[in-house]
Amino acid sequence: MELYLLKRNVKKVEILASNFEDVTADVRKNMEVTMQPLSEKRGNIDRVVINDKSDPRALKILDELNKRAKENSPKSLESYNFKSYAKYSIDLDKDSIDIYKNFLATRKDSLSKVDHKDFKQKESDKKDSLIAEDFVEASTEGQMFLWEKATEYKYSKKYGEKTNIIDNRMSGFKNPIYEALALNVSNLDRTPRQLRPENRKLFNYYLTDTIQLDGRKTYVIKFKEITDKKKQNPRKFNGKIYVDADSYALKKFESTSKKRNEGNIVSVWKPINNKWFLDYEDLRLKMGDTSFDTSKKDSIKTGEPKYNKKKFGNYLYVKNRFFDFEIDQPQKASDFKGYSLEMKNSDGSLLQQYRTDSLTTRESNTYTKIDSFVQKHDFEKKTQYFDPAFKRKPSL
Repeated sequence: MELYLLKRNVKKVEILASNFEDVTADVRKNMEVTMQPLSEKRGNIDRVVINDKSDPRALKILDELNKRAKENSPKSLESYNFKSYAKYSIDLDKDSIDIYKNFLATRKDSLSKVDHKDFKQKESDKKDSLIAEDFVEASTEGQMFLWEKATEYKYSKKYGEKTNIIDNRMSGFKNPIYEALALNVSNLDRTPRQLRPENRKLFNYYLTDTIQLDGRKTYVIKFKEITDKKKQNPRKFNGKIYVDADSYALKKFESTSKKRNEGNIVSVWKPINNKWFLDYEDLRLKMGDTSFDTSKKDSIKTGEPKYNKKKFGNYLYVKNRFFDFEIDQPQKASDFKGYSLEMKNSDGSLLQQYRTDSLTTRESNTYTKIDSFVQKHDFEKKTQYFDPAFKRKPSL
């Protein structure tokens, strides 16, 4: 395979090839690059791209996608109804839960052997420490946070839009937090920012493959966020855009952080009556760390922490599932009266009817553990605003 550089004075190149993982390589007179095959191959390698600008073929497809967006949108129909089930949770990385439990068990055993008589602590610090320990205990067998929501969406060209919260339950809170109910961490009714024409200068786009997806010819366009050394963004996302070759509708969107284990997003659309409805979404986004002091450092530089730390990553997980689609059914004006967003039920009693799979033991424990923790420390009365992790809406 021969590779040709398209620009002089390039120190590094990114190599993209169908069926292989991307590779970044230093430019040398004689280059030999090893590429790792993807886990799922779809055919033989058919092209290699080395460039510092977008592929014109990819941009042409994206132009057509944007041009036909209204035509492909469900809102070009006379009316529709559908429902959704959403699950938001904050928890550890699923692969580290057992390690976390073992660490806490060992830590608890060690702390029980420590003589606390000579350990002086302010009363306020002691209270904060006890609250922190209670929360750690609650998150051992359950998640840090869990919120489920079942929603009905109605649209009519004649009457407008209406969103009904069928039911929801949020760990730790008996009463709904109304600010949170309107939260939409989703690409529902939203074009991913990577596809918007005004953001073209922020990404490079490459047509990397043409495949059969769900029996339909599909273009695969890879996007890479352009590095700006003056504006360091700690959370850069690269990914793939799947475009239906017949309708030029957005079929699938994948976005993954360049920094390992920082996050990933998947949204998938499906055609109903030749219009493309969002089918499902999964999101995983790093939301900081749970950190524990383990031992004192032997030597400390100015400004450094005094203790070695054990860290466990915390993640926001979002699962959206859409179903019960009804197209061009008669709509009544009375169904659209009142506020555009209304809540029908808030005790969680109806959620079982809309869950697309059963809660895990850890998820079920979250309601019991976090409800008890919040009640013990009277947090619900003190809470003025929704959890800051959700107020900072993740960027899709």
